[in-house]
Amino acid sequence: MEIKKAFEQFKKELKKETGIEYGFTMNKRQIENRTATKTVCYSKSYDYMITFFEKQIEKVQAYTSWTDEEKANSKARDLERIAELKELKRKYGTRKNEAIAQLKAIETSKSFEHFKSKVGDTKINLEIDSEGFYKIRFNY
Repeated sequence: MEIKKAFEQFKKELKKETGIEYGFTMNKRQIENRTATKTVCYSKSYDYMITFFEKQIEKVQAYTSWTDEEKANSKARDLERIAELKELKRKYGTRKNEAIAQLKAIETSKSFEHFKSKVGDTKINLEIDSEGFYKIRFNY
């Protein structure tokens, strides 16, 4: 089976099995290098990101070119993101722990075992890319 098809099947099975579904990449260059990636999350701390969104709310509220409705919608989105970040912080403590949890969920999944059975020995590891994102790298 072609590697790209096997990877697409793996992603579908993984979504059904674990709920993990976004951030996967397997482009032509990666196929040539026998690798793929999954972006997990930004490496900046939860507190850093919460502060960013709080400041963003203040900044947007000061805009004079936005309507009250646009300001309210922006604030609602930012408050929702803050709530999500607080929940992730409660659940994982750190961004690194969040990334490790996703790595372990993939590594122990039946869908990953099925993928390995199609493409051969596959290793996965956690890394931080040049833009500051935790990524899971698949080497097969």
